[in-house]
Amino acid sequence: MKKALYLFGVIIVPLLVWTLLALVTPRYLIARPSEVGQLLLTSWQSFSIDALITLWESLAGLAIALAISFITAVSFQLIPRLENLVMPYAIALKSVPIVAIAPLLVLWFGNGLAGKIVLAASICFFPLLIGLSDGMKSLPRELYFLSVVWSKRKMRTLYLLELPYSVPFLFSALKVAAPLATVGAVVAEFSGADKGLGHATLVAAYHADTVLLFSSVILISLLGIALYSTVAAVEKICLKSMRVQRVLRTF
Repeated sequence: MKKALYLFGVIIVPLLVWTLLALVTPRYLIARPSEVGQLLLTSWQSFSIDALITLWESLAGLAIALAISFITAVSFQLIPRLENLVMPYAIALKSVPIVAIAPLLVLWFGNGLAGKIVLAASICFFPLLIGLSDGMKSLPRELYFLSVVWSKRKMRTLYLLELPYSVPFLFSALKVAAPLATVGAVVAEFSGADKGLGHATLVAAYHADTVLLFSSVILISLLGIALYSTVAAVEKICLKSMRVQRVLRTF
């Protein structure tokens, strides 16, 4: 019963509201769900190629941002003064609108995948850096001082205590960054691309094709939901395994 109510509230009700709005609104403003569904079925090959391209750009950008933010956060823990030097640049990068960065990246890297991946990585970098940095700093002071008594090696404390404590913070940041990677890839495709969901959206807006526009927006939303759900599923598995390991260590 709960699953049926959830399905009804999340899918059926929005579709009913969408259908009612489409009936009382001109077609050039709101496309009908039946037309959108028909287009998605008849053009699924083209949409699947565009979706895979955007997905690849998002995943590659997210992976690069995760690697760079991890190295940067670890460097902050090993060299505390480095945070005061690097953080203003990270904040400045986050403060600049991605719409302003996208044309520069297209100019520097061309219309290929490189510029899209770099923009997706740049928009994901700051939340991942903050999550990792705050997670490593969340280690209780008692455990930190105890680790100093046991071993004066900073890398050992970082590996055994600070990194495990940062895992929940990392997944919280990943759940924010994963949909943002899709946003970065789509915005980069707006500035110059011949494939991808962003390119399809731009073409639909240029030709005032409401059905194609709604289809592209729906696929972009589903892509972001899929990335978020994947991160949430991996989070449950990782945190569960970490709890099991802690319980086994107590015995």
